[in-house]
Amino acid sequence: MNSKNLVIIVFLCALVLGNGKGAWAKCSCESDGIDTDQDLKKFMSLRQKLANTVKESKRKEINFAIAEYYFKANSFVDAKREFEAYALQDSGGITDLLARIYLYKIAQSKKDETRMADLKKEIFRDQFILLFDQYKTKQYVSLLGNKYEIRHFVDKIEVFLNGDIFEQVSP
Repeated sequence: MNSKNLVIIVFLCALVLGNGKGAWAKCSCESDGIDTDQDLKKFMSLRQKLANTVKESKRKEINFAIAEYYFKANSFVDAKREFEAYALQDSGGITDLLARIYLYKIAQSKKDETRMADLKKEIFRDQFILLFDQYKTKQYVSLLGNKYEIRHFVDKIEVFLNGDIFEQVSP
């Protein structure tokens, strides 16, 4: 059995056993913006690249895209696991902040107030000197082609995903 077949088998097992609540059904049909064929091909390609990539910065970028895919497929258990592992590596970059924003959204969906408060502290740990009507902007395009724009205001952070507001967090 070659490595490509093994990756496919492992992926299918993960989907079927994933979160115990129909992860396969969520990934195999077009819902919530999932373009099954294209997204699944990207996901499988990223998994293969991850196995063959040695450079740590590239591995980190691939890991972020994999976590993004899980979130988009509503597989929050897998997304949470991947984003938490990603956030532990903490390099202080834009994707670290985005990982924490995703974790915040997952905690919010579970109404986990304690985790949300902890994540707010992590999200706002970097201080910026800004006037009230100013904001600082950062942008990032993920390997899945998602375009992020983060706006740091004095009293909040706004995250846009592909031009639409994704999340707004206040301290």
